[in-house]
Amino acid sequence: MAMASLNASLLAPKGGAYPSATTPTLVPSNPLQRSAIGQIARTPQKIRGPKQSSTEKKTKKKSLRLSASMDKDLRLLAVRNGLSQQALLELAVSDYLDRAFASGECVCRR
Repeated sequence: MAMASLNASLLAPKGGAYPSATTPTLVPSNPLQRSAIGQIARTPQKIRGPKQSSTEKKTKKKSLRLSASMDKDLRLLAVRNGLSQQALLELAVSDYLDRAFASGECVCRR
């Protein structure tokens, strides 16, 4: 059996390319799969709700840089307390903000 070789004769000149198939072939985005018992089953699809704009989201993203030692301490504390690092950071920021505004001097948080 002879092997096919790729060479310059297979390239089409610019603007001269055309499809080799006479009818377009559509590839389904959700291909069928065979189940363990041989029946055809569809792959499960994720159901997404309507997209929210960034102003409608209840949370906002923030970026934070930590030293290597603070990162290690945060990870250890998260594991020890059974919390995520996100939950620990939210608790820390919430506690800090409560203490910062506890005096009531700032009218912006009343």
